[in-house]
Amino acid sequence: MIWFLILVLITASVGQAVVWNEGIQGELNWDEALFIGNYKVALTDFSLDEAGPSKVLLDLQEHNKTIDHRAMQSGEWFIENDSIKVTVEEITRGEAEDDPSAKIRVQLPAAAELSLILSGDRDEFQGGDEMRLKLRVENKGIVDAENLKITLDSVPSCINARYRISKVSAGRAWDEKKGTNEIDPIQVNLRAPYLPEPTDLSIRVRAEYADPEGIAYESFGGGIYRILGPLQFHKRAEEVQDCPQNYFIVNSMRNTGNRTLDLKITDSTGSDFHTNSSLSWQLSLPPGETKIESYRIEAKKTGMGLSLPAAQASYVWQDKGYVIRSEMPVIDVFGPLIEATRSISPSKIKPGDLVKITIKFENTGNKKAAVIWDDSVPQGAEIVTGKTNGSFRLSPNETSSSEYQLQALKPGTIRFPPTQICYRDVRGDEYYTNTRAQDIRVEAEKVIVNASHNSFETDREDSIGSGTGNEVESGTGNGFGGSSQSDRGMSALGESNILILVVLIVALLSLAISRYS
Repeated sequence: MIWFLILVLITASVGQAVVWNEGIQGELNWDEALFIGNYKVALTDFSLDEAGPSKVLLDLQEHNKTIDHRAMQSGEWFIENDSIKVTVEEITRGEAEDDPSAKIRVQLPAAAELSLILSGDRDEFQGGDEMRLKLRVENKGIVDAENLKITLDSVPSCINARYRISKVSAGRAWDEKKGTNEIDPIQVNLRAPYLPEPTDLSIRVRAEYADPEGIAYESFGGGIYRILGPLQFHKRAEEVQDCPQNYFIVNSMRNTGNRTLDLKITDSTGSDFHTNSSLSWQLSLPPGETKIESYRIEAKKTGMGLSLPAAQASYVWQDKGYVIRSEMPVIDVFGPLIEATRSISPSKIKPGDLVKITIKFENTGNKKAAVIWDDSVPQGAEIVTGKTNGSFRLSPNETSSSEYQLQALKPGTIRFPPTQICYRDVRGDEYYTNTRAQDIRVEAEKVIVNASHNSFETDREDSIGSGTGNEVESGTGNGFGGSSQSDRGMSALGESNILILVVLIVALLSLAISRYS
């Protein structure tokens, strides 16, 4: 009977032996500590008596509450409730009295530690694609993992799968085909869901298992995969363009979903380009079909890295609206770009006045240009000085100007048509631009008749008829007799009448010319 009891006690003690993990190790000085799990091991003091062995005073806390306090020497260890093991591996006095240290190791009971790694042949899928994934289950602990229950789900919720494994031995990975030389993970074959817009699908893996002592554990893993939406939408452009030529922009739409999409497409050229097209379309796109909308653009300026805005496609999926944006094409634009402005001074004149015409040219591009320009002399004017055409070369950011003078011939409006400008790049390609049309007003002279004095006045400084009625009526009485100077008065009156008649004829002619010109 006594031997039986001894055997039972030995068997029980062996069955309850704890297997410890590697834990953590650190070299501690005064008031330093190690942390593991819910535990803290603090070195509070040293005893360095030369007459005896050196010791350290350790304080063991759980959840910040002291549960044990011990003085220990090198090589000693203690176990608290089979949940933590503390070992003093070495005590060093140090070179100075206040510089001792101790190597302390803290261990917890060994556990099965499962690693769950989910991988696929690619990271991006269309709705409806087969997702061929592999799940590697590896036990990195030092005890076996038993009765594994593995579940797969996803966010957004569209995947649910379950697997069972009896045991994964310590330090080994689960092998689906044990007869091969390689380790074959679990094959996970799923169908990519149809989602209303591009979405990151998070597949989560959870494993529930136990160690040989029946203690339960959990491990987690998973992966993230990109599920493309039902619409493939792209905006394409030539990456290198010559200014000011025009090029096609192509918007392509393909429905990779499982239902017809009613699309509204809008686009823009941004501030660096322009188009004459309407950039809005509405179309219906059945599953599996592709449609293209294109238009021409022309660069407003030259430069590197000019960007076009993204196009937008909007549609409704299960009563909810979605917007998909295309790429933003980046374009390098090369070439000369001539800007011309014409100024006229003054803008209001009289017949015979001179007008100065100035045309300013500027090359705002990034290539040289050979410029040829030609202006025309409008009706109602004639050239006085300068030339109305010319040619020259302009480098990038360089300016030039030309001037000429015209004389207005008659009253009315002088209309200047646009100046025609042609310029060529170094390859000989020709481009055209022009100034805007302009008008100037030629105003007729104003004639003022003073009937009370029988005289006419004009607004010109050299107007004819400077005599006045007072000069005419220089005699006494009514100016026709009763004076020894009557003959002289009569003579003066006759000359005055002739002058009045001449002025009247000139005024009438000016009015007639103004009316019928």
